[in-house]
Amino acid sequence: MYSDTWIILLALWLTSASSSQGVCKKQRVSALLGSSVVLPCNFSSDDSSWVEWTQEDGQNVDLVRLSSKGRILYLDPRSGRVKTFPLQASERKYSIIIDELQDSDIGSYYCRKSNECFEVKLSKGQGVCKTQRVSARLGSSVVLPCNFSSDDSSWVNWTQAKEDGQNMDLVRLSSKGRILYLDPRSGRVKTFPIQALKRNYSIIIDELQTSDIGSYYCRKSNECFEVEVELSKYKDADVSLLRYVFIGMSAVLFLSAVVYFIKWSCNKHTLDSTADPSVEM
Repeated sequence: MYSDTWIILLALWLTSASSSQGVCKKQRVSALLGSSVVLPCNFSSDDSSWVEWTQEDGQNVDLVRLSSKGRILYLDPRSGRVKTFPLQASERKYSIIIDELQDSDIGSYYCRKSNECFEVKLSKGQGVCKTQRVSARLGSSVVLPCNFSSDDSSWVNWTQAKEDGQNMDLVRLSSKGRILYLDPRSGRVKTFPIQALKRNYSIIIDELQTSDIGSYYCRKSNECFEVEVELSKYKDADVSLLRYVFIGMSAVLFLSAVVYFIKWSCNKHTLDSTADPSVEM
């Protein structure tokens, strides 16, 4: 009788222990190598326990710990490529970003908090960047177009590719109009946050400089847009020559109008004098 009681108690304890661990909610995301990807994690409970992100592929690697009060403890930031949203933690949102995605980042990630768990399976996205060329003169403004077809909640990242391989992140935009400037270039980089609601993530670069010339990438999950910025075929000398020609033609037309007006006035005065008999000849 006592043995049966112990068996029942042991079964109840095992059931309680397994239920306390919970079952991981699963989600799959994909992204192109070199792009930025958001790993989502949203919990229902509102306790004060820490949340831990781990990559588990053969050998577990702890990435970062977050608290509901916005505190962050980076364990493996991967040279700054792992980023968080500390302000979102108060809303029980513990999503993270991995920038400049690499092959070693592909795999399974777990976001754990007390008795809740979120599993995110990250895979390599497939696709080819759509390309477009735009030209502009130095000192002018140029629009870099970017329009996506998908309507997900992932962030859009604008990056300029450098010849030395050190890409420069310019700005990050969300479909809700949020903006995160990473390299605004003294305010020369501008966005259209309202257009993001229409999946239009184009940007403007004002006062174009030589360092701005090159390839830009607009990436969102498994979609990519490449914009090649090049100098206009019309050089400054050519533009100056056209300006002088225009000024010269305007001056000639103005002088011709003045001469015509003088001749017309003289002819009119002669006719008036002939028609008036009171005028002495």
